Amino acid sequence: MLAAVASASWSVEPWRAPENAAAQLDALLASEVAWQQLTPAYTVLVDVGGKAVYTNNIGFADVEHRIPASTDTVYQIGSISKSYTALAVLQLVESGDLQLDKSVADYLPDYNGPGRDASLRQLLTHTSGIPSYTALPDAEQLLTWVPNQREDILRLFADKPLDFEPGSHYLYSNSGYYLLGLILEEVTGQDYYALLQERVLDPLQLERTYSGRYGDIVNNRARGYLVTEEGFENAPPTPHLTPFAAGSIQTTAEDLVRYRRAVFTSPAVSKKLRELVTTTFAFADGTPQIYSLGALTRADHLGYTVWSHSGGISGFISHHAYYPELDMTVVVLTNTGNPPVAPSTLASKVATVMLGGEITEVTSAQTTIDSERLRHYSGNFVMTPFRLTADGLFTLLYQDETLLARLGKADDEQAPTVPLSAVGQRQFIGEGLPLEVRVLEDDGVVTGLEIMVAEDGPFPAIPAATL
Repeated sequence: MLAAVASASWSVEPWRAPENAAAQLDALLASEVAWQQLTPAYTVLVDVGGKAVYTNNIGFADVEHRIPASTDTVYQIGSISKSYTALAVLQLVESGDLQLDKSVADYLPDYNGPGRDASLRQLLTHTSGIPSYTALPDAEQLLTWVPNQREDILRLFADKPLDFEPGSHYLYSNSGYYLLGLILEEVTGQDYYALLQERVLDPLQLERTYSGRYGDIVNNRARGYLVTEEGFENAPPTPHLTPFAAGSIQTTAEDLVRYRRAVFTSPAVSKKLRELVTTTFAFADGTPQIYSLGALTRADHLGYTVWSHSGGISGFISHHAYYPELDMTVVVLTNTGNPPVAPSTLASKVATVMLGGEITEVTSAQTTIDSERLRHYSGNFVMTPFRLTADGLFTLLYQDETLLARLGKADDEQAPTVPLSAVGQRQFIGEGLPLEVRVLEDDGVVTGLEIMVAEDGPFPAIPAATL
């Protein structure tokens, strides 16, 4: 179960970025995004104190019509949308219209699924145990193209067994946020998008933020793309009620910066509401939860607190990060589902340059580990309390003198599998993915793993019996 409340506090420190930061960032992007000519886009924006101090736009918002990207380009931001939903929920918590520890059933009495006893607190922090509908095998064909209604998505997960007892583990769940959208509608009597406009977008002056309805006319909207072996192709659309409150919002880099800063600095957001947004918890064993009530992940970067979240949806990946002590926001948006560098990775490197840090590139050439040691590291592990899969299984496989990470059982060839490259005697990175694995040993015995995914972690994993 989740334990005591912890909330963030900070004061803005006077600071200055390195004088040559812009030149460093230009060089960084040129090396990280080596696309030439007609390609999808990256938009990178760094804001300090409400002023854009660095912008860079690479590629095209619309490749076919040769429309370059700009900070005014409207991108789909996927799961960053969750923080808008969470803000609306927490506004109603602040006003007393919702209570964090009341259940789904309290607000949706007709919902009879196994997750009816999960609390709003657990929905907000991905600890409800309700399976994410986007991960279910029978959902794949419904996630793009199909103009779903709310009840269509609800049917996908409502009767599915829980992945775990609510509150006992963390596992990212789009279903939880879908339910939060339905709860907002039930309690207020408003359409989710009308409510968001009235309670979030208008008060925070977000004039370039949209619901994501496919049929709406939106100026400067980017098209989404996929990178294939043959080149680029259009990504299939995702009708807005498929992600709904979990991920349908579209916005510009400038409006996303304005939104994130407003939550932390605007007089339109009360001190109490801001504290709710940044509230995290601890699990029963004392392990701190990194995901806040406001749908932000807390981490530390070069000695500074950073609140961030990524998003991914058909043809788009996004990341934004806010450094409250510095009032600095970093936004990286791209209109392709498989870009050359993940926006979260790029945003971290951009922040490192702004903070005067040194970017250390890690490559597989740095460390060579003999095959006997790689075989020694292989085995079955279980992640707790943080999970990447429903069963929490994480396997290190030794195959063809290479170590592989598999999210699932060793014999499950359908489970996501990533080749690992050694960057230390016990440290590995995923090839092409922001995954890091560190092996823990005691007197030659492997005692566990520490797993980083993008900027999140380290998540612990302990050895499991043979599976």
